[in-house]
Amino acid sequence: MSHFDFHNLKTEYLPQRNDVIFCRNVMMYFDEAEQKRLLEKFARCLNLQGYLFVGHAESLLALTNKFAMVHRNSGTAYQKVEVTVWTQFSDERGAEMRELFFETAQELLQSLNEEALKLERNPTDGELVRSIRRIIHTMKGDAAACGFVS
Repeated sequence: MSHFDFHNLKTEYLPQRNDVIFCRNVMMYFDEAEQKRLLEKFARCLNLQGYLFVGHAESLLALTNKFAMVHRNSGTAYQKVEVTVWTQFSDERGAEMRELFFETAQELLQSLNEEALKLERNPTDGELVRSIRRIIHTMKGDAAACGFVS
């Protein structure tokens, strides 16, 4: 069953248990705080593994960890993921490790974004694809070294 509707995204109520939400070329007009609030709302409204479609000029990069980017047939969407994070370190050491990880991850995400933009201009560049894979592999390794599991 499909239901098409429009909503004032500034209000709190949105329909629950959706498989797909289309919100294209809207979030780019909101400031970062409002984008984060809206993404939290979308995450609550979507079923687990539901999809969020945003505009080509919009990204969830560094805004939320509740969605994973999915590429299929030259298209991009974000899929809701269950996020459970734990660390093997004591609270104090864990806090240090998380802070270090997030500092490093921010730099890696910036590099990843730059490489992705280059790849959009030159989608057949194998070296860019390898570079992106290296960045992702580094992030995964850093997360594992800091004791994160999701």
